Amino acid sequence: MDSQIGTNLNLATTIRWIALIPWQYISPDYKSLNVAFNLTSFSLPEVILGSNEISNFGYPIEFPNYTITTNKILTFEYMLSTDFHQYAMLWNWANKIVVQDGSGAPTKIDENSSFRLPIRFIALTEYKKPIFEILYKDCWVKEIGNISWDYQDDTASPIKHSFTCAYANFKFIYH
Repeated sequence: MDSQIGTNLNLATTIRWIALIPWQYISPDYKSLNVAFNLTSFSLPEVILGSNEISNFGYPIEFPNYTITTNKILTFEYMLSTDFHQYAMLWNWANKIVVQDGSGAPTKIDENSSFRLPIRFIALTEYKKPIFEILYKDCWVKEIGNISWDYQDDTASPIKHSFTCAYANFKFIYH
């Protein structure tokens, strides 16, 4: 890491965000390795460290218990591409998890967890250079949001879509 980190006083006013999901795990015949999502809204999850309270001479003292109690849920809102390839990728991803016909219970448990994918969240400068990256590990799609179609919208604004994923862990990478 650069020794000057922390002394930079530039404000984060023109940062853009993208999320990358490896498509080759969902559909090996796809031309690109990753599907890019131009994010319009994303919140870094709140990180809460677990703690336990002990009593010392009748006074409560709180100590960390060396765990993270965060709910490990990510919600991404992005601008949908005109060919809807991001939505198709999310649908194909969901179909690797669920069983469409029958009870919903898989006949065989996927021991390799082939539906668990990494998601890379990348913050970019106004010149599209990476600032930092967060690698979310073992993600799986939990919810695919609805898409609203409205002929009343004459502003030609981009269609936004959202999806939610669960993750196991994450790693912060500074560029």
